[in-house]
Amino acid sequence: MEVRSPPVDDGLATRGLLQDSRLPVDDLDAATIDFIVAIDGATVAGVVGVESFGDIGLLRSLAVRVDRRGQGIGEQ
Repeated sequence: MEVRSPPVDDGLATRGLLQDSRLPVDDLDAATIDFIVAIDGATVAGVVGVESFGDIGLLRSLAVRVDRRGQGIGEQ
């Protein structure tokens, strides 16, 4: 498992995981959100996004694939 910033071409996988988790994605292109993804092989297993407002951060999205939940991905 690798935890890192998503590459530029990883946006569809990140968006898809958020949609699968029934999280909003309509404003992702307009907002400045920093994402971190958990990659397992070639699969995005988890994602978390934080939108910055100066020195304050708003947790925007946290999602883990259904088949990977309960495996400690959020602890990494």
